[in-house]
Amino acid sequence: NVVIKVNHLSGGILLRHLDAPPPAKKIQFNKSSTRVLLPPSAISYADVKVMTDKWLSQRYETNLGSSFEWGYSQIAPRIFAEEFIDSDYGSMATDYKFFVFGSLCPYFLIVEKKDGKSVKKIYDSLGLRLKAFRGETFPHGESISISPTITSMLEIAVKLGDNIDHLRVDFFLRGSRIYVGELTPYDSGGVNVCTNKFERFAGNFWSPSWK
Repeated sequence: NVVIKVNHLSGGILLRHLDAPPPAKKIQFNKSSTRVLLPPSAISYADVKVMTDKWLSQRYETNLGSSFEWGYSQIAPRIFAEEFIDSDYGSMATDYKFFVFGSLCPYFLIVEKKDGKSVKKIYDSLGLRLKAFRGETFPHGESISISPTITSMLEIAVKLGDNIDHLRVDFFLRGSRIYVGELTPYDSGGVNVCTNKFERFAGNFWSPSWK
């Protein structure tokens, strides 16, 4: 079970899993920013080469993404083949995203993935759930326990983001093992995806020297 991806795009991912169902329709391997889950029987070396050649020929900061994501222009394109991290087939590894501002991590996001759907919940550093996304509803005072694992993630995130005005640090968890995932100063491409109230709350923690 393998993940093939590139480091200079958003969305260029090929997931190869032994238990993946055959594709319902023909896959366009020469498509930009393909994100696809396939069994080994549906993938050939030639298909992978067509796909990765397409990815390597593109630049996210000019061809595909938003022009203000200039940071992508500083990245030398590379292909990665990595271990597929999952708990069991159909349930991708839960994603933990910690938002670090200098030496402070005031909130984090947990993304649970099941049957192709994602459930996103944001919590403060004490585990209290915060209303962040438009249209979400949940009981007042909903919270989670800050486990030793989450505490370890928070400590690692702060070390990685120290002295940077903002860095989102992502983790995956399999059993008790923590994997560091993506590091990005551009959460959601820098686009407003939360409520205005939450954006103002988050913005209070952001104080770059040039602001």
